[in-house]
Amino acid sequence: PNPCHNEMLVLTALLAVSPNTKASVDLLAAAEPFAKNWQRCVGSGHMLLGTRADWQSQLALAVNELGFGAIRGHGLLDDDMGVLPAKGRLEFYNVDQVFDAVHALRLRPVVELSFTPAALVACGKAGEQPCDYAFGGSGAYKGLAMPPDSFAEWEGLVASVAEHLVGRYGLDAVSEWHFEVWNELWGVPFPEPYMRLYNASARGLKSVSPRLRVGGPATMALEEVEPFVAACRASSTPVDFVSSHLYPTSPICDTNATARDPDCFAHKVLSASDAVHKAGLPFFLTEYNNGLGDSSRDDASAAAFVVRNVGLLASVDLVSWWTFSDIFEEAWMASAPFHNGYGLMTVHGIRKPAWRAFEMLASLGDYRLP
Repeated sequence: PNPCHNEMLVLTALLAVSPNTKASVDLLAAAEPFAKNWQRCVGSGHMLLGTRADWQSQLALAVNELGFGAIRGHGLLDDDMGVLPAKGRLEFYNVDQVFDAVHALRLRPVVELSFTPAALVACGKAGEQPCDYAFGGSGAYKGLAMPPDSFAEWEGLVASVAEHLVGRYGLDAVSEWHFEVWNELWGVPFPEPYMRLYNASARGLKSVSPRLRVGGPATMALEEVEPFVAACRASSTPVDFVSSHLYPTSPICDTNATARDPDCFAHKVLSASDAVHKAGLPFFLTEYNNGLGDSSRDDASAAAFVVRNVGLLASVDLVSWWTFSDIFEEAWMASAPFHNGYGLMTVHGIRKPAWRAFEMLASLGDYRLP
């Protein structure tokens, strides 16, 4: 079969609805592999949501219809997940509920190691520092965006979590997962204490098995990517991948030098990715979509953004849309079907235009014309 057949169907459809558009395609040109890097992960919001039947049902649809191969979300170590109710006591019931469902779908998650459980931070009581909860503690979020009082205790917690996951799902499976340290430096600035947190996390993981993959810094707006690599090299700290986030509404795409570049988002991502590749490491864009704030995730503009950036970001190792579902509670759980949520699907299971864009892309072949 012609590997370009589906691509020609898409081109025909685009021309049919855009009569003033002209395009020429050299069908004799050598086709190149179509990596579909957007399928390698998708975002989810808060990991406690993974205990819900509707979340699990929508994730199964996203995997089956869109081909996603991994899931990433915040707050695995939050108190609402119940992993560390007190020092010396570990409970994995909620963790197992989430990852049993994920493992059953044969996904290889990007496991975000966040946030700090209350047992590891002295805060909130008389004479102690105030407690700083991620998202202000909205919804069920109960994780502290604060460094632990003891990085040795954090290392032990990470090692215990990794040991449990390996024991339940097997080293061969978990060694295909990626453990990402923290999220956007919330309450944990770079270089310190973030590098102390990262080093402790890496030691904890590698103590279970050198095969477990660890990376960071999971920053916003591509910040500190190269300094993070340099810090890991200088301290001989293991690093298996480098991650960051970017949205096209970021201020870095609204300067005098960038505001008129319609592809500023892609150009900035590629610049960071190229720098990481030069260091011999893969680059993961573990959060992106068509924009925060007033940008619409509910209409066709989101679909256009998806398709536009497929070819532009082809050299990035992994890109992860934030998020697959509007079952999401960073600003409390919204019940309206179209409230401009981050998801590809509404809370009631209606597929949005961006879902249809990914569905169309998933149906394409394994090669594309350059």
